Amino acid sequence: MLSVKATARTIAVSYALLYLFLIGDIDIGGSSWRWMILPIDSMQPFSQRSLLHFEAVAMVELGWFTVLLSPVNTIIALTLGMLLALNVYGVISMRTQACQLSKSTSSMSALPALLTGGACCAPSLFLVLGIPGLGALIGYIGWLLPLSALLLLVNRFWQRAQGAPAWRDL
Repeated sequence: MLSVKATARTIAVSYALLYLFLIGDIDIGGSSWRWMILPIDSMQPFSQRSLLHFEAVAMVELGWFTVLLSPVNTIIALTLGMLLALNVYGVISMRTQACQLSKSTSSMSALPALLTGGACCAPSLFLVLGIPGLGALIGYIGWLLPLSALLLLVNRFWQRAQGAPAWRDL
């Protein structure tokens, strides 16, 4: 069985990879082994292809995997993955320290994780479901990523106030 720290680290890396896959920076397919650096100017890493999704500066094909290397997208993915891992680490550690959390507290701690997942998948889900009010909601989708990061951060501060271990312990 994995330790709490190993579980949190696995969650951070897994979430970051899944986030990059869902925004299209990691793709499965192809069969060649090559790399290509795109012509770069100083602002290339900061040019956006959509709201909070940035352009790649290089492409690497590793057999079945194609990876677009975008420094800003990678930083966003790792930040969200680390915030999610810290929240999971805090909840698991608080439970193992015999702190009695109510069911409502446990449910509330899942909310930031659900919103983080919705930040990249919500537009696709809306298209699949065919919600008539998509036009009214589409303007708010860009706010899901910063909102989820803020909620994960607020939840982590709340956990620390409740006695969860510091991030340095992870």
